[in-house]
Amino acid sequence: MADASAGVDERVVVRAWSEQILLHSTLRTRSGEPVQIIYRGRWSSGSGPDFQDALVSLGDGRLLKGDVEAHVRSSDWFLHGHDRDPHYNSVVLHIVLWDDAETPILRQDGKEAPTIALAGSLAVPLERLKEESDGHVDLSPLSDEPCWQYLEETGDHDLVRILDEAGEARFLAKAAAFEAAMVHDESEQVLYESIMGALGYSQNREPFRLVARTVRVESLFSLLHRRPASERILVAEGLLLGAAGLLPSQRVLGRDLDWETASYVEELESAWSLAGWPWAPERLEAGRWQMRGVRPANYPVRRVAAAARLLAAQLDAGLVEALLRALDDPTGDPVSSLVRLFVQPDAGDYWSRHYDFGLAIAMSDSGAAPALVGEQRAQEIAINVALPFLFAWGERSDDSRLASRCREAYRAFPATATNVVVRRMASQLLGPRARRLASTAMRQQGLLHIYRLYCHDRQCLSCPAAALFARPV
Repeated sequence: MADASAGVDERVVVRAWSEQILLHSTLRTRSGEPVQIIYRGRWSSGSGPDFQDALVSLGDGRLLKGDVEAHVRSSDWFLHGHDRDPHYNSVVLHIVLWDDAETPILRQDGKEAPTIALAGSLAVPLERLKEESDGHVDLSPLSDEPCWQYLEETGDHDLVRILDEAGEARFLAKAAAFEAAMVHDESEQVLYESIMGALGYSQNREPFRLVARTVRVESLFSLLHRRPASERILVAEGLLLGAAGLLPSQRVLGRDLDWETASYVEELESAWSLAGWPWAPERLEAGRWQMRGVRPANYPVRRVAAAARLLAAQLDAGLVEALLRALDDPTGDPVSSLVRLFVQPDAGDYWSRHYDFGLAIAMSDSGAAPALVGEQRAQEIAINVALPFLFAWGERSDDSRLASRCREAYRAFPATATNVVVRRMASQLLGPRARRLASTAMRQQGLLHIYRLYCHDRQCLSCPAAALFARPV
C-alpha cells in the first residue's frame, strides 16, 4: 500500500466521490454490506464533514441520511480527531481509498460510521485519477439535477411566482414558529434567543441560544439596570462570556496574554464572579463552540461581545419595543431602520483590535477594523428574525396594520449577500437567469425554502418547479 499511496491526497477521494467515478456494484462496507448511493451529498466547502445531506442504502435496505467524510486511509479518522469531535456525529458514511484501521470507525457519540474502501472500486486507474485531481476539482454543483435546463422554455413570470410563493411560505413558517414560542415563553425572551442564535451563524447558532436560555433577558436587564451606564457593557459581556464558558479562566488558551489583554480579562472575570454566580453551574463547556473554519471577524468571543453591546443599547426600551420603533421610524424606510438597529460598528475598544483574547484581528487596507456586526449580518437578522417576529406579534395582538407593514417591508427588502446554498440553488434552478430573477431578499428566501423542503431530501417530484416541465422518469 505504501507504494500505491505515494503522493495521493484527499482530493483523489473527493473527486472520485463527487463525480461518482466508481464501480457501484462493487461498493461494500468494511463489514461486507453492499452500498447503494442514492445521493452523494453536496460539497460542504467549509469545516466539518466533506459532503452533507447524502442518502445511501445499505445491504438490508435501511436508508441512511447524513454526511460523508473522506480520507485517504481509514486511520486518518482517528489521526484527525474526528472520534472526539461531536461535529462529526452526523457522518453516516466514511469513504477512504484504503482501510487500514484495526478498530471500528467510531464517532464521538459511540456509533460506528460505516466505512467503504474505494481503491478496488474506481472506474479509472488510480494513477490517472491522481493526475487529474492535482489541479482544480470543481465541487460546486448542489445536486446532479441541472433543473434550469428543464426550465429553459419557462417564462420569467412563472419562475418568479414560484420564488415569491416559496419566500412567502418561509416567512409565514418563521412567523408561526415565533407565535407558537410566545405561547410558552415571554415575548422578550423569545426574541432575545432568536437574535442570539442569528449572531452565531449556522456553526454556533445552538450554543448562542443556550447562553440566552442560561442568562435570561429579564435577569440580565434587571442586573444591568442596577449598574452605572458606564459599566453596563462590561458587566453584560462578562456575564455572557462566563455563561458561554469562553472566559480565559474557563478554557485552555495555550498562549500568554499581553498586558492590555490581561488587564481587560481581569475586569471581565471580576464582572462574572460578582454577577454571574447564579448561572455559574450552568455554563457551557468551551468545547461546544465551533472555532475551526470560522472567520476571525465572526469568532464566537467577538460575537458575544457584540451581543453585550446590542443588549446594553436596548436596555431602556427593551428588544420588542426597539423593533416596533424601528419599523415606525418616520425618518427612513423600515428596512433601513431595522438593519441599523443590529449593526454594531467598530467602537474603537478591545474587540476592534482582537477576535479572541490575545489574538489580533487583521485590519483592512484602509486601517479600519471590521464591525462587530456588519451590514450583511444585520440584514440577515432583520429578514429572518425581526420581520417575522413582528408579524407574529401583530397577529397575536390583532394588529393588522403591524402585520401588513411587516409583510410589505419583507417584500420590499432588496437582495442581500448570498450564502453558499442560495448561490448553488440559484445556479441549479435559475441558471443564466439567476442574477436577474433572484433580485429580492424574499426570492432568495424562496430558494432556501425550496432547498429545505425538496432538494435537501431529494423530493424532486414534489418540488413546485417540477410542475413547470415534463420531467423524465
